[in-house]
Order: sequence, then structure tokens, then C-alpha cells
Amino acid sequence: MLGGNFEPKKYDFVIGNPPYVKIAKDAPEATAMPGVCYGTPNLYFIFAAMGFQKEHEYVVTDQKGLMQDNRNYLFVKRFTAKEERRRLKCGIYLSKKYPQDQKISTQNKINFVDGLITEMSECLVYGLYVIFNSTLYDEYYKILNGSTQVNSTEINAMPLPDLESIQEVSRTLMKSKAMSESKCNMILHLH
Repeated sequence: MLGGNFEPKKYDFVIGNPPYVKIAKDAPEATAMPGVCYGTPNLYFIFAAMGFQKEHEYVVTDQKGLMQDNRNYLFVKRFTAKEERRRLKCGIYLSKKYPQDQKISTQNKINFVDGLITEMSECLVYGLYVIFNSTLYDEYYKILNGSTQVNSTEINAMPLPDLESIQEVSRTLMKSKAMSESKCNMILHLH
């Protein structure tokens, strides 16, 4: 338990990103979990294995920047590996899937696109997904920033279509239910 709080708030889900570090087969971390470590053990896998069907394992934080209102978001991964083809890797988070939660927690390895004044509609989130998941915007982002880190400054600097166009591509995606890059490219090309 991190934070030393003996009565922490309970959470149903935690999205974590532990380090990927190879360790020796006879390392204490590997020998402590013999049923988990096969082949070349690594701390990432051990950390993930420790986190399954276990009760009362929570991360406690007072950092307000790691807590967000349970609203609709477009999540964008902040770091990608050099060998990865895409820089913009995104996912949709819809608050209606977790109506019982007032807050959610993310970590600093995820950027999130949010409506600053009012919550973004599902339609807007899906439309932004089409745009950010397209090859066109990924290539444009690579021109803005050659590194593997996706910064909010560059995301904010990217030109976007008008609101009606974003909602139009969204409606097409929501009807098709296909979320692939090629589908997003096709939808963006049609509009």
C-alpha cells in the first residue's frame, strides 16, 4: 500500500504502468513468485501478476493532478517506443460506463483531451478519435514533433475541423462500430 493511509478509499480499477526491467532468474523478485516467472523474468510482468483477484491493494494519492472528474475523455498515450509506427495512440473513455464513480485517476503517462467548460459529448469524443487515430494526423504530428513523447502543447497546436464536421465523422464511426486506423482514414477521406 502506498501513502500509508490505513483506511483508503476503495477503487474498482487501477490503470498502472510499471517499469519493464529484465531481472535474473535467481533474483529475489523472481524466486518469490515461481508460478509466475517463466523464461526471462521482468519486473513489469511480476508487477502485473501481483495485481490480479487480490483485495485491499490500492494506490493512495493526494495529488489532485492525478484525479479527474468522471467525464468523457479522449486518452492519448504520452510515450511511444522508437520502433512503433504511430505516435498518436488514443482511446475513448465514456463516463456512462462507470456511473457510480465521481472521480477517476490517470497517471502522467496519459494525456487526456477534455472539454474545459462543459463535458464533451460522446459524439465529440468519437469524432476526435477518428481525427487523432487517422494516418493524416499521425503524420502531421510527427512533423510537429520528432520525438517519441506526445506533448499537450503540440496536440493543442494541431488544427481541427469545425464542430459540425467532427460530429459528422463521429456519426459515421458510431454507425460502423469499426475503430481501426484504416476505417478512420476512410471516414476522414469521405468527409
